[in-house]
Amino acid sequence: MKRLLRNNKGITLVELLITISLIGVVLLIIYNMFFISTKNYYNISNDVEINREVRIFLVTIQKEISQARKANDLYIDGKKAKGKAGPIFMEDGKFSIYVDLNNDGKPELVQYYLKDGNLVRRQSATTDLAYPYENFKDFTYPKVVLRNLDEGQKLEDIFDNIKFIEKESNNWQEYEETRKSVNLNFMIKNKVYKHYLFTKSKVEFE
Repeated sequence: MKRLLRNNKGITLVELLITISLIGVVLLIIYNMFFISTKNYYNISNDVEINREVRIFLVTIQKEISQARKANDLYIDGKKAKGKAGPIFMEDGKFSIYVDLNNDGKPELVQYYLKDGNLVRRQSATTDLAYPYENFKDFTYPKVVLRNLDEGQKLEDIFDNIKFIEKESNNWQEYEETRKSVNLNFMIKNKVYKHYLFTKSKVEFE
């Protein structure tokens, strides 16, 4: 019995080093798997959030532009040669829309512009009681609607080719066309979004 006990060997230094090395390799593999999984989860979550943000923005601005109407007879920069502003227009570095958001029969002025690489939105209610609506009170605090746009994009590139829709005839009589169209183009993470939007109303606010 004593002889058997004397023959039992403990763990050698070499065996201990090999064991520690194997444990280190296993821990490194587990860490890498965790790191890759976390990174993939973050990327997927970020893509989901971007898609959600883009979807909300597109639904909102499509509705605003679709329901936009002529609010006054003001001219861009006060020059008739540039044409009437109509229901949507670009002025002072902002894309603007006249639209009745609260269904009270009077327009709000909605504006989109770039700030710190993000597209932001603000709105203001008119202080005028009847057409033409030319005065608007304090704007709401700007809210980010599209964040982290790819560098180099300008507002005039995002809202491009704003123009009046070609005149039509109504009962053999031509009327002044107030409808306008715009090309919407923007890039997020090298993904290009392109949409053609137009106003549907042919009349001014009444």
